Amino acid sequence: MDKKLFGELTESMTQMGEIVRGERAPSREFHVTQPSEAIVTVNGARLSSAQVMTIRVFLSMFEMPDLGDDEHGKVMTDVYNKSRQEILLLMRLP
Repeated sequence: MDKKLFGELTESMTQMGEIVRGERAPSREFHVTQPSEAIVTVNGARLSSAQVMTIRVFLSMFEMPDLGDDEHGKVMTDVYNKSRQEILLLMRLP
């Protein structure tokens, strides 16, 4: 790593410690009023924004292939695709 960049990084970490201990005021603050992604919980575990984004991108790109030419296969393909669209609508932020 570049020594100058490493020096800047360690100085930043020192300043962070001072801010946490109340010895220094932060130079700027950011306030997030709403999450960047929908909140998704799976088996009691809340997914990170990156994980939720991965699901949203996959669902938006994935189209269920035909599950057969018979009536059951056609119905199941339709059900999966409709459910995929419903989930995408639910994941939209207000």
